[in-house]
Amino acid sequence: CIRLVIFVFTYFIVPKNKVPSIKLNGGLSTKNISRIKEVIQSDLGHHHTIASLSSSIGLSPFHFVRMFKLSFGQTPYQFIMRSRLNAVKDRLLTDIELSDLSHEMGFSHQSHMNTYFKKRFGISPMKYRKLMLDKIDQFLARSFYKGVSIVTNMAISQKDIRH
Repeated sequence: CIRLVIFVFTYFIVPKNKVPSIKLNGGLSTKNISRIKEVIQSDLGHHHTIASLSSSIGLSPFHFVRMFKLSFGQTPYQFIMRSRLNAVKDRLLTDIELSDLSHEMGFSHQSHMNTYFKKRFGISPMKYRKLMLDKIDQFLARSFYKGVSIVTNMAISQKDIRH
């Protein structure tokens, strides 16, 4: 519970450049957590190594992996993969080709991305894209028709008022 309060406080309230260095029951300090997230999120397509991540906060690779798992509840690889898949999910709403997206997000092949995406979300990237774009189209169509009916009603009301 205290970890959650500290995380919420540091993530949403404290400015990014003034994060205090607080230890979380043997895990990484909030400053190091922020630094690691920044390094990973800044370039999701990069193949981050344990050595490079650990050196970015001044820890040995062995100690880094243990502290990372305590702090995040998952391994660095799992965290990076989830971050990539969430970014893929967001980018699927654009018109980027799946092969380009998989390369941009650091997957070796499109099929590699498809396999992990389906495993994580239970649907293939192409089906997810189609489903979401259909939902957006339906929403826009309903909004458009509501807007037309409102404008039509306003025109009729103004016409009635003038006569």
